[in-house]
Amino acid sequence: MSTTLDRPNRYPAACVRCGGRVAANQGHLARDDDGRWAADHLGECPDKPMSIAAPTPTTLVDEDGIYRTDDGTIYKAVRAVVEGSGRLYAKRLVITQQPDGSHRGRFTYAPGAIHILRADHKLTAAEAAQYGRLYGVCVACASQLTDEDSIARGMGPICAGKFA
Repeated sequence: MSTTLDRPNRYPAACVRCGGRVAANQGHLARDDDGRWAADHLGECPDKPMSIAAPTPTTLVDEDGIYRTDDGTIYKAVRAVVEGSGRLYAKRLVITQQPDGSHRGRFTYAPGAIHILRADHKLTAAEAAQYGRLYGVCVACASQLTDEDSIARGMGPICAGKFA
């Protein structure tokens, strides 16, 4: 800015010094080097308020699979086939301990859970196998693992083929 005028700005404008907002009648007017009118704050420019970081965009689930949320809950994303909607929904893996110490699993419908799952929650084959070995339950189908090879693998042969 080259020349500051004595009269205040009549309209809100952006300050040419700091880029902040100058409310109407709260700044000075001047002509810039190109002859255009510009406003600036009276005296020192105010401190800019801290900007709030935008949330990191997340990629929601868009394919079938087994997912584990940050709290450790296992979900199975399934594509609906009823009425041909093709929409994804989630089932939560519920594991119960039996009186003999073994574990049984089953998937139950989890309304709205598909909206909390992210693509980076998807389990790898190694993670799914580790979970299966820990509980003796296949995370893909919730079946109890009884065969020695399946227990060692952490999932049955059919489900292991789906993770490959």
